[in-house]
Amino acid sequence: MKQPRIFVLLLFFLSGLLTTTTANAEPPEVAVSIRPLYFLVQDLMQDIGQPELILTSQQSPHHDQIKPSQLRNINQADIVFWIGSAMESNLQKTIRNLPKNIEAYPLISSAGLHILHFSETEHRHGNHAHPENTDPHIWLDSQNAIQMARTITEILIKHDPENKAGYQHNLNWLQKKISDAQAKIQKELAPLKTTPVLALHNAWQYFAHRFELQTYQGINADGLENLGAKSYLRLKRDIEKNKYRCIIAGPETNYKKAQQLISDSNTHLILLDPLGNDLPDDAGYEQFMLHITAQLKHCLDR
Repeated sequence: MKQPRIFVLLLFFLSGLLTTTTANAEPPEVAVSIRPLYFLVQDLMQDIGQPELILTSQQSPHHDQIKPSQLRNINQADIVFWIGSAMESNLQKTIRNLPKNIEAYPLISSAGLHILHFSETEHRHGNHAHPENTDPHIWLDSQNAIQMARTITEILIKHDPENKAGYQHNLNWLQKKISDAQAKIQKELAPLKTTPVLALHNAWQYFAHRFELQTYQGINADGLENLGAKSYLRLKRDIEKNKYRCIIAGPETNYKKAQQLISDSNTHLILLDPLGNDLPDDAGYEQFMLHITAQLKHCLDR
């Protein structure tokens, strides 16, 4: 009679041990390159873990070097999410030299993405050179964001299968938030689809394509300092000829020169940050997209 009792007690003990181990399972350490991706990963890891943002709001993913503290965070991670070398060129060498136990995933490789390319002129004369003409600003298409969220979820589950249900629950919740925001943005911008808009750095064509801004034009003259006198005058004449209602400047734009460009026109100037560095860390991706929309609508609707 003692053997069955001992067997039952042993099963009870092992069951409790397994439950404790699962409950105390540590989520993976996750490092994320830029803020829009961080918004996605943070929501997907809600109530499970907390990702680490690599680049600060003062750092350009194209130019600025990685700090030693950031390098330590990357090397302590289990997973690194980034767009890829076409975007975060300052991370390329670091990621290439990572230990094999760290998975660095370029989200531009996610399945089902809608990929756009720069024109040959933009690629050749732009301030930022992007390999193979690929436009890496993929997160500005909300459908691409959903596809990336699915890829991120798969990788998180691969590293942390104990929390599979939590990741899948968060993915469903995030997809709904993004879809609802997308529908709202489409409604907000529908009356403005044919209003001419020019971007001084062509980061916005994904946004324009997704929300059917039919008269969007993007160039790579972001800083304006690199434009010669002839190019500057040609751009000024182009603005007057096309009667752009709104010009989008970026964080690296010389704002004074941009204002001079529109001094003799009815064009309005707006500063938009495609990296969302003007938002707090705890913002969501849908808040990021709605924030952009509100600013753009105000510029186009005046």
